Amino acid sequence: MTQLLRRKIANIFGQKTTNFMDGVHDDTDERIALNANSEPSSNHFEESNSRQLAMNVDPSIHLTSWREQITFRGVVIGASLGAVFCIVVHKLMLTAGLFPTFNTSAGLLSFVMLKGWSWVSGLMGLKGLALAPQETTVVQTFIIACCNLAFSGGFALQLGALSNSTWAIMNTPVPLSGDSVQETDEPIISKTIPLLLCVSIIGVFTVVFFRKLFIIDYQLPYPSGAATGVLINGFFTKKGEATAKRQMNMLVRWMSISFVWGFIKWLYSGKACSVCKTAGITCGGFAKFPTFGLQALKWSWNFDFAINLVGTGMICSHAVDWSIMLGAILSWGILWPVINSKRGIWYPEDTDQSSMQGLYGYKIFITLSIFMSDGLYSICKVLLLSILDMRKQMSLGSTLVSSVDNESGIGTIVGPGQHLSSVDEMDLLKGISSEESKVETFQEVKETEEEKQLRCQVFLADRFPWWLSVLGYLSLMLLGTIVIPLLYPKMKWYQVFTAYLLAVLLALPNTYGDGLTDWDMASMYGKLSIVLFAAWNGAEGGITSGLISCSIVLVATSTAAHLMQDFRTGYLTLSAPKAMFVSQVVGALMGVFLAPLTFQLFWSTGEVGQPDGPYPSPLAKMYRAMAVVGSQGLANTMPPHCGALSLLFFFITLALNIARDFSPAAYRKYLPVPMAIGIPFYLGAYLAVDMCIGSLVNLLWTWIDPLGQQQLSMAVAAGLLVGDGVWTIPASLLAMGNVRAPLCMGFADESLTA
Repeated sequence: MTQLLRRKIANIFGQKTTNFMDGVHDDTDERIALNANSEPSSNHFEESNSRQLAMNVDPSIHLTSWREQITFRGVVIGASLGAVFCIVVHKLMLTAGLFPTFNTSAGLLSFVMLKGWSWVSGLMGLKGLALAPQETTVVQTFIIACCNLAFSGGFALQLGALSNSTWAIMNTPVPLSGDSVQETDEPIISKTIPLLLCVSIIGVFTVVFFRKLFIIDYQLPYPSGAATGVLINGFFTKKGEATAKRQMNMLVRWMSISFVWGFIKWLYSGKACSVCKTAGITCGGFAKFPTFGLQALKWSWNFDFAINLVGTGMICSHAVDWSIMLGAILSWGILWPVINSKRGIWYPEDTDQSSMQGLYGYKIFITLSIFMSDGLYSICKVLLLSILDMRKQMSLGSTLVSSVDNESGIGTIVGPGQHLSSVDEMDLLKGISSEESKVETFQEVKETEEEKQLRCQVFLADRFPWWLSVLGYLSLMLLGTIVIPLLYPKMKWYQVFTAYLLAVLLALPNTYGDGLTDWDMASMYGKLSIVLFAAWNGAEGGITSGLISCSIVLVATSTAAHLMQDFRTGYLTLSAPKAMFVSQVVGALMGVFLAPLTFQLFWSTGEVGQPDGPYPSPLAKMYRAMAVVGSQGLANTMPPHCGALSLLFFFITLALNIARDFSPAAYRKYLPVPMAIGIPFYLGAYLAVDMCIGSLVNLLWTWIDPLGQQQLSMAVAAGLLVGDGVWTIPASLLAMGNVRAPLCMGFADESLTA
């Protein structure tokens, strides 16, 4: 009866399905094909061959159809963890402006939650499906697709830059030339949800047609996706099961500690007592703890006990952490104090600290020059290397052994063991990946010839017709061209149409470059679109059109890169591509609603964007400054001597990038990462202190117990991040209920307390 129902459903949708569940097949199953366009006899041969290959690789492998990999418990867990990770991303972006890769953390938590679901079901006497790598991969994809919209949706970036609070801070007390209050729009649900609905999955349709070309033919490593696939596969080995139990215990322990610590910090964050109102008293609880003294605290040098940032430091590489510290020393230790000493010479003595014509303006534009220099260099480099690498593929075309029709995707299948990437280009890129992720090298995942054949067969079993990409993209383009101008009237329909075309042009090189370098350049492409569209509109609507175009380009390019990383994970875990595609689409649609809703937890406090508040949203000011520069030009926006200093740091960043890429490998690791240097220039030295503590924890742990650090550090970091994110929920509810912390902790000079 079940098989008859499955057959009828398959006939309705014009598809054929596969059933390898537990290796048990009846006569009907033998007729179910892997390739919808092949003859029955070849289908039977291919299916039998896949089963035989799976038995040869590992008798415990059970290949299931894509529908069986998407389960009810998987959707529930994916939505729940997606919401939690949205909160974590919002918190990091609103406080530190950071978005580290969460692929491995999401993979670990997916396994833990699925394991917990199975355990609870067993206690209740319910018999559920056996846990498998494919289901874990699907849940991980749900989570990443969902929380990615919390980043690329731009709540702390372009949409935050449009808010009235960001405009007020940048135009008080001295108005910024050309920055009108008419160019503001609050990130409310009635606008953000329709906007994200128009842009959330355009990246998916852009690159799904190229999955075979990038994963099978070109064998791009996609290091983060590969690391996640190896991690998930490891959970389902005997040794991996024991390690997974240790990771589960460690994650729960540190998640609980992080949650409790968040509550303790809140208890001492009161500001209503009379002492706090006394001049010269530094209040703010643990966040304003004068670790290095009160004078150092004035220049943001302190450990603020933000253990979510300590966890971020554990996730990032040592090169990134210590580059951030170098940036903090250069800016908050040298440059800003020197510029501040020019007060009354370079700019008026009575200039407000938050004025764009004072020290605040220098922070914005010098930091912006570092980001733009690094971004433009990186875009040119990745595009150039991608072109060179693709030319290398074409020059080796004579070695290809077979081709496929367009329904499988563009490209051809390479011979066994053949890798088409240029060695020289990959060597050049090795210096990048280790700083941008926990994946330290581009070594291929070791696999036998039988494993490779099995993975290729499973990966190519599902077909995506070419018209699916075209129809999906054109439908969303039409929807966006109609809806977005209604939401933001200053952006015209033809500008939206152009932004969609630009998005598809940039999504492909970004996805290819991400496969080579593990470096998602989406934010760089988003910044580029801000300047281009702001300049297009000029003084009338330029800021709004620039920032909204960023939403289209940023979401499209970021989603495309994440999808291909997830395809790489699915390739290694034998997950059906259709299951990966569906989970990416469903996860993104979840994010359309969950990302704006979870952002309201922060927005409703009324403290988003406030420089001295818990959620300063630092990058929102940066993005608005870019839009102002694009629409007005540099001359009317910079304070005195700021242009020369910005140009100096632009070329220093450029020179440092060139030095990193062309210096010998033995010396390259000692050169700092330019983008990481620029991060604390605006945010503050506290960020460097927090993240370097995380780096020191890893160093000491490696020295004491190298194996334990390798196995458990990611679980500890994930626990710190998730626990802090979960605490945000009750903290926001308390703020909405106007419940204030009962205790206050402030610090003052001894002369004031005598």
